[in-house]
Amino acid sequence: MRSGLLLGVQNMSTADGGLVIQWDGNGTADHLWTTLLDSDGYFRLRNSNSGKVLGVEGGTTGNGARAVQWADDGTAHHK
Repeated sequence: MRSGLLLGVQNMSTADGGLVIQWDGNGTADHLWTTLLDSDGYFRLRNSNSGKVLGVEGGTTGNGARAVQWADDGTAHHK
């Protein structure tokens, strides 16, 4: 079931590692994301408030990993 909520960055953080959470849409810039298409067919999501991309904490592939924002350094967990 869909939540109807948006992805936002907790406390509008602009820091690497800022936690990405679902939240009611309230019009703040941390709820806005831009899709960036890579030449290999993958895409990244860039946060409009921080300029950082959505990633997985520590680059892990395991269950329960937290979604965070991070500087766009080209690593696989940003795609």
